[in-house]
Amino acid sequence: MQLIPEQGDQRWLALGLLLIALILVYMLGFHWFFQRHMQLSEEITTARNSLARFEAVSGQTSSIKKRLANLHASQAKADYFLPKPSFNIAAAWLQNRLKKLVEANTAAHETCNVTSQQAVTARDFDRFEPVQVRVRLQCGPGTLLRVLYELESNQPMLFVDEVNFNRVSRGVNIVMRRKKGKKPGQAMVDARFSIVGYLRPGAVKSS
Repeated sequence: MQLIPEQGDQRWLALGLLLIALILVYMLGFHWFFQRHMQLSEEITTARNSLARFEAVSGQTSSIKKRLANLHASQAKADYFLPKPSFNIAAAWLQNRLKKLVEANTAAHETCNVTSQQAVTARDFDRFEPVQVRVRLQCGPGTLLRVLYELESNQPMLFVDEVNFNRVSRGVNIVMRRKKGKKPGQAMVDARFSIVGYLRPGAVKSS
């Protein structure tokens, strides 16, 4: 029986023990250092990327300020609020505007009548006081579409709300005309809606 390993086996055993010792030394003394170094490298890269973005944004500061000033100037020129100082005067202006739009947009072969207008005050509102006028029109479809478009597409800013349409006939009922073989009357739309605008801040409050 051979209790002492041969010289070649001792050499491999010594190398194995040396390798294990080196691994232990690395794990205990250097592994954390390399990990920390890699973590710091990633943080440095992230910081450089952030700095590059901030520098790019700071380089655009003057152009952004210029665009913002232009937006403020265009907003100051735009007249979004009703051009009247109080609720009652603004409501009367809205009613007169609707009548003028109806007259201007009614074609020769159509009819459009403003059958009722009623101003409605708002009890609760936040910053801007609304001026609401409830309207009832009886118009041909073409005239009605043109009037609604004109109300919402121009200044001051107006909103059409609470819209309700019903079809009516002009004069004798269309069905009765057809039974008698006569030409039916013009198709009419009974439109009920609200026009809403806003008073400029600082205007006289409604009582």
